[in-house]
Amino acid sequence: MKKIIIVFVLAIFLVAILFFIKADQESNIPVLFNVANHIGLSVDKDKLHFGSLPKGGKSTKQIFLYNNDSYSKYVRISLSNDLDRWIKPSEKGFILTSNENKTVTLIVNVPKDASLGNYTGNLHLTFWRLY
Repeated sequence: MKKIIIVFVLAIFLVAILFFIKADQESNIPVLFNVANHIGLSVDKDKLHFGSLPKGGKSTKQIFLYNNDSYSKYVRISLSNDLDRWIKPSEKGFILTSNENKTVTLIVNVPKDASLGNYTGNLHLTFWRLY
């Protein structure tokens, strides 16, 4: 009986949390890199282009987030097209308080057995308003 009460209280708590959290904004940023027999650089500002990397290579990019709203936000970071196997953000989820800024580092590690070619997807940012 005690376990049922605990489960019931936890369920009510989770529903209450979801009631106070509201998706505020979503953003998709194109991500691309090329696995090649050479190294190439890119300075694109409209997408995360890691350049050309050799097998076993590594590249790093940073994104800068700023919350200029009067409320805190929970930020969730995910990647499409299985890019999360190769690209690791320094943080996948965190709270960004009002007027706070944060730098998130993204590192792509190309496996030594990777196929040559272009790899594309999206970095998906979801911002949840916290009341």
